[in-house]
Amino acid sequence: MKALLDADAVSIAMEKVQDVDLSSLQLLCSAHRSAVRLHKQLAFSGDLPRIFSDAVETAGFERITGCKLDSGNSCLWAAVTGVRHG
Repeated sequence: MKALLDADAVSIAMEKVQDVDLSSLQLLCSAHRSAVRLHKQLAFSGDLPRIFSDAVETAGFERITGCKLDSGNSCLWAAVTGVRHG
């Protein structure tokens, strides 16, 4: 939250992620929703590890479009669909 309050855009580097659980996906979703409400940008940077995109799919977070709050088409999960892997 501090990063979102201090900047207009925040990038999350995921390249070194080695484990992902449901609570981490929920936390990222909550952070994105907060960014949208604050009129800020939150996005992933760089390549996403396969373990991350697999966790998104397994948890049912994979989307083509964002939720009803995502008026700017910046949904993190839609960005993971068809993702490039590092």
